[in-house]
Amino acid sequence: MKSRFLATMSHEIRTPLNGVVGAAELLQKNGLSEREKAQMVSLLTQSSRALMALINDILDWSKLDVGKVMIERHPINLRALVFESNELFAAQAANKDIELTSSCNPDVPRTLHGDPTRIRQIVNNLVSNAVKFTERGGVHIHLSIDGIDPSERHQEGDPRTVRIEVSDTGIGISPEKLGKLFKAFSQGDVSVTRNFGGTGLGLVISQELANLMGGRIEVSSTPGVGSVFTALLPMIATDQVASTGVPRARPDIILAATNVGLRRHIRSLLSDLRIDPTTVGHIPDESELSECRLLLVDAPMLAGITNLSACLDRHSAAGRRVAVLTPLNCDAVVGVLPEAVLLYKPVRLTSIRALVDAVDGVSTSTGEQRTGSDGAQSTPPLRGLRVLIAEDNQVNQVVFQAMLAQAEADCSIARNGQEALDALAEHKFDVVLMDVQMPVLDGISAVRELRARESSNPGSGRTTVVAMTANTEPQDIAQCRSAGMDDFLPKPFSIGQLTSVLARHAHRSPAAAGQALATGAAASTLK
Repeated sequence: MKSRFLATMSHEIRTPLNGVVGAAELLQKNGLSEREKAQMVSLLTQSSRALMALINDILDWSKLDVGKVMIERHPINLRALVFESNELFAAQAANKDIELTSSCNPDVPRTLHGDPTRIRQIVNNLVSNAVKFTERGGVHIHLSIDGIDPSERHQEGDPRTVRIEVSDTGIGISPEKLGKLFKAFSQGDVSVTRNFGGTGLGLVISQELANLMGGRIEVSSTPGVGSVFTALLPMIATDQVASTGVPRARPDIILAATNVGLRRHIRSLLSDLRIDPTTVGHIPDESELSECRLLLVDAPMLAGITNLSACLDRHSAAGRRVAVLTPLNCDAVVGVLPEAVLLYKPVRLTSIRALVDAVDGVSTSTGEQRTGSDGAQSTPPLRGLRVLIAEDNQVNQVVFQAMLAQAEADCSIARNGQEALDALAEHKFDVVLMDVQMPVLDGISAVRELRARESSNPGSGRTTVVAMTANTEPQDIAQCRSAGMDDFLPKPFSIGQLTSVLARHAHRSPAAAGQALATGAAASTLK
């Protein structure tokens, strides 16, 4: 069995690796059109993420196998976590022309106590599998509290069993194969692995993580109909459930959608606003629209309408606002209809609230920064932040520098720990990104020396240092902390992860107006 798994794993590693190498080589060729370049970049991104996910699965399984995974407890917003998973796999679902939606019961507290990293891993594994094995219909994520009586009042600190249910309309699983799902080196059978890809470790890892939390994962399935995977995880509530009251019927808001998951998704968002819309499975006729002021309509339902612009004009003349729910890749409406009427999937609560407020004549200007579909702030969050990158790998130097340029941070490069210390002796920096393993002087030794210097000269202030390393074992993190590092950024990381960590420290950085870096140099190499 293990030899078969290793053969499959070898194939799974080589496949995305071939995509990375091939796309990179093609990008070096002359004569590619802008569209071809964009396609190659997309393939490069998809392949690298697939490779990273595969390696993470293998490493996590090996750590679980020897009992090296520790469960942490932190405040966590499960509602936001579930929606993040929805967003993460939205493009993949849209490319397969299936719906990916989510909903949440009102009895779920805003904040619970658990391990956000491991819970996110479980949810992402379940959603990834569901999307992978679904070719029609859709995938729905539903969050609720198991065995809670809504009429009872529950206090802060009460234990809860969180139920995260991922249902799909995929190929289903036969009864004889259900027992193999949570065993290492198995993915139903080898033919399924060949057809759909994957090592078969995702569910094994998820079940082990759930067990470590004192929970479990259950599955029910019907071949040809679909499957339901349910993660039951014990957690502690860190706040009371806010009383939302009974949603108020709003006949002036109509949701037209045939997909059950999409209906649940939108109704769940509107429920948070105490709104119960009128829901129909067809394009409503004029008699049904007499009271309507906001019509939410799923894009596929517009297929039979020949002149969409004229249709919108009629609704506008009747004082009715229309919002078309659409994936980004829906050519039938994207680029055809005005951007103002498009509501991109997965639909956010903020987007729905803005529409309702507009209909009700309520100002939505709250001073909040708007965020894009990836959750990143639309304005550069690190503008003017002075960052020193201590990294010996030249490729990583270029990549990290480009990432920081996107956020409009000013950065400088040091090729080892000694160069970093020399740079810090001459210039003021807000944050140092310190690689741990470097020649001449490693990151751990460099930070110890930096802290010793600061202790001997209290007036110099304390420089924030963030560790960058591929070593993510608890003892590695502890070593970084004991050396005096302030945060930990495991490689590989995304632009969003990098800016999030830096933004967390930017507002409390001690670096004042020190000696400026070379004029006009957004990034320089300090030697």
